[in-house]
Amino acid sequence: MARPSSCGGAGPDRCGLRGKRIKGRKRVERLMREAGLAGISPRRTGKGFTRRDRDAELAPDLVQRDFTADRSNRLWVTDLTMIPTGEGPLWLSAIRDALSRRVVSWETAAHADADLVLTTREYALASREAEPGQLIHHADHGCQYTSVKLTTRPARAGVEASMGSVGDSYDNALAKNLWMLIKTEGLRGRTFATRAEANLALFEYIDGPCCPIDLMLRGRGRPVAKYGCKRVGFRSTRHRGGSG
Repeated sequence: MARPSSCGGAGPDRCGLRGKRIKGRKRVERLMREAGLAGISPRRTGKGFTRRDRDAELAPDLVQRDFTADRSNRLWVTDLTMIPTGEGPLWLSAIRDALSRRVVSWETAAHADADLVLTTREYALASREAEPGQLIHHADHGCQYTSVKLTTRPARAGVEASMGSVGDSYDNALAKNLWMLIKTEGLRGRTFATRAEANLALFEYIDGPCCPIDLMLRGRGRPVAKYGCKRVGFRSTRHRGGSG
């Protein structure tokens, strides 16, 4: 029986076949069949995790769905997602660079609060050489991103805050695409008894020695910047107030 793989289809760069002079989609499909591999596609749950604060002051949309940049550290997109575990939800926050498409910084916690997204951004700013006034930080309308903690720090750091429209995933599509990659290629078909197990799986996929995201982007011709998809250190998951 064919087993799901992390190839996500018949693309040679996704199957580790790039550079082996294999031409033609049909030949790749045949090789996958012979190896017992089958492409997988993302599941659509229909669930959203954005919780708005209707009284919060919102930043303008400086991106307008144009997720392009002429160099690194000009546009960062960010979002939150949830990974289910036996202990309760593990929340993942990540920042992605628009030019390289690589993960700038990521963090996990037992709760989806402002501290989680603030920590993610602080590590990103500490690890990159962003020019004051030249970086846009784009998010959705989640209450974590409209909190006072998040709205005061960008101005002091010379970062321009940007937010998409309400209830439109396309306005933060580049960040949503990252969750599709992680959940489809890195976590699909796996169950985690603890948050620590899920955290380790995320580390292996995003920051591991072979970094699948990095390999995929290189295969698609993305520039190899001096910044990889590296987390600043390996920090343990924060657990406050128990699980759930």
